[in-house]
Amino acid sequence: MKLGYDVWGEGPRTLVALHGFTGSREVWRTLESHWGSALRVVAVDLPGHGESELAAGDGFLGAVEAIASLLQTLRLERPTLLGYSLGARVALAVASAHPERVGKLILESGSPGLDSAWERQSRRNDDEALAREIESGGVAAFVDRWERNKLFAGVEALPEATRAAVRARRLACSAAGLADSLRTMGVAAQPSFWPVLPRLRVPTLLLTGDADVKFTAISRRMLGALPSCWSRRFPGAGHTLHLEAAEAYAAEVLSFVAAPWQEEGNFEGEERTA
Repeated sequence: MKLGYDVWGEGPRTLVALHGFTGSREVWRTLESHWGSALRVVAVDLPGHGESELAAGDGFLGAVEAIASLLQTLRLERPTLLGYSLGARVALAVASAHPERVGKLILESGSPGLDSAWERQSRRNDDEALAREIESGGVAAFVDRWERNKLFAGVEALPEATRAAVRARRLACSAAGLADSLRTMGVAAQPSFWPVLPRLRVPTLLLTGDADVKFTAISRRMLGALPSCWSRRFPGAGHTLHLEAAEAYAAEVLSFVAAPWQEEGNFEGEERTA
């Protein structure tokens, strides 16, 4: 699986960033003014997005192995792995499968997956219907529908230029890429990582907006399961923290990446378990 990526920034610490569904590696450029002097950022296009291919049969775990292989190919020494939404699910899977390759983990609006086979089948049916809608109706019609999702209501309050850039990135996606991503990278296509969480020793930061009730509840549950975990909720923000609360978000990420780590944990977060 071939992955597109960019490397930017001049900092001493490396952050590998994975975007969400309908996004691309370009979304992280909005934080370059905050991170460019402090971090070396490797921004990756997830399969089915940007310049990353998604071939038949690759599947969710194939994408996970492709990301892990990229870390090795670039000779990254235990970088911090950051993922947003879809990217958070992939990042968690990479850290679970290859904890020796990940120094720290940051999950923005993330989930370990669905608990039951029934939930996965129900979601699989919904994703298949949506994939067919994208293939038949095209990307523009889908983006119009996607932007009406209440999950992204916070984006509507952003400046017009920011909203236009978000929409342009979404419209740049291909119908085939989005449809295939839903089928092979959707939450129904992955195993549940809930049982893995108690064994995951990678220090983890969970980021959510308090207006995003669903993912804040998921974050609370994850906080109780992960051995080395901290969380931060952003007041008034929704699902897309990196856009809605960009300055505070960027600062929180920098603080976590720079914090020294000991086995017992010594990072002062808003909430934590140890």
